[in-house]
Amino acid sequence: MIPGLLLVAFVGSPDRFSGFFGTYRFLFNFTFFGRCFEFILGMGLALIVNRHHRSETGPKFGLFTYLGFAWIIACLVGLAYFKSPLDASGWTNYSSIAINNLILPVGVCFAFYGLVFEATWLQRLFETKTFDLLGKSSYAFYLAHMGIFSIAIENYLTHNYFIIFILINIISIGLYYFIEKPAQKFITSI
Repeated sequence: MIPGLLLVAFVGSPDRFSGFFGTYRFLFNFTFFGRCFEFILGMGLALIVNRHHRSETGPKFGLFTYLGFAWIIACLVGLAYFKSPLDASGWTNYSSIAINNLILPVGVCFAFYGLVFEATWLQRLFETKTFDLLGKSSYAFYLAHMGIFSIAIENYLTHNYFIIFILINIISIGLYYFIEKPAQKFITSI
């Protein structure tokens, strides 16, 4: 994070580097330097999970799972509370940026730890075939949820967010089965 802060301070300008280090808000929202805390926590969680076997389950009542999901919900409430009057998203507000980049990832790590090591109904739900498929198509969802597909759905079909969500999931599953999975098989066969 410190290298990014220094780059914005000393070479940052909306005119240089295509605005890449133009503002602190852009740095914190859209670059590795602003989001590296998430990566560090994720790597730490991966090391913890790698060192412990799944049979060494934690508390049966799901302390980490439920604490993590409660933490995530509290962060979403905080993000809604601090939304920006400029664009209603909150991403221009430093309080929202701090919640999103520093506080929320801790709760996500708790939830993931709990889902790996604690036997809860949420763990069983996420292990079903439906959620397995949604997980496999999640990268396609990430790519499709903001772009040509979502724009086309919103412009030509509906403004209903629930229907848009369902349609983007269907598109993502199709992208997974017809592009990502065949490409993965092809690459691994080389």
